[in-house]
Amino acid sequence: TDNFCLVAPYSQDTLTFKFVNDVRSDIRWYSVNNEGTYEKYSKLVQQLGLIDTVKERKWVDEDDEPSIYTMFFIPRSFSKEYQLHEDWPVEVGTQVTTFLIPLSDIFNIGLAYLDNDNKTHELDYKFGRAFGLGGGFKHSTGKGRSESQDVLLCVYIGSSKKKDIWKYALRYIADELEHYMSPFHGFVQNENFQIEGVTSKCQ
Repeated sequence: TDNFCLVAPYSQDTLTFKFVNDVRSDIRWYSVNNEGTYEKYSKLVQQLGLIDTVKERKWVDEDDEPSIYTMFFIPRSFSKEYQLHEDWPVEVGTQVTTFLIPLSDIFNIGLAYLDNDNKTHELDYKFGRAFGLGGGFKHSTGKGRSESQDVLLCVYIGSSKKKDIWKYALRYIADELEHYMSPFHGFVQNENFQIEGVTSKCQ
């Protein structure tokens, strides 16, 4: 049975959703929450050719085998304001990449990004195509509204050999995920939970 976790920082009690006294978006992030679900959807990711893309474009070193850190499904039906952020620090370059893949051919909410002149632009999602976001790329859910949920498949793919890259990635991953695939320890529960004295943060 598929097992997903509503990622804790994206509950409606956080600034991800709220601005001033209004709700910015109804976006949700559901991450794979057990190894069986991870294995099932990682096969789908491989069928989509994302691992091959990372290798062919040499986004990781040639002797490195890209690892799928985690996968999410991201539904949303409206977004009123930008929440510009970077998924990964600039230091990782393309050694860790976020892939955003639309799951339908009708998609009303795009991807916003900040250019080198600090101007915000929006890109439209197209079925059959993915956006890949590397380190230091500032972006946000675009503004818009859909009659039904726009749903993305989100995949984190990165180096499986570079411990310094994994340390950078883990700083961003560990504040949001219940479970993830560590390239050095396998599929694990969030390593911060023991330090924080919690067993789960799933909503």
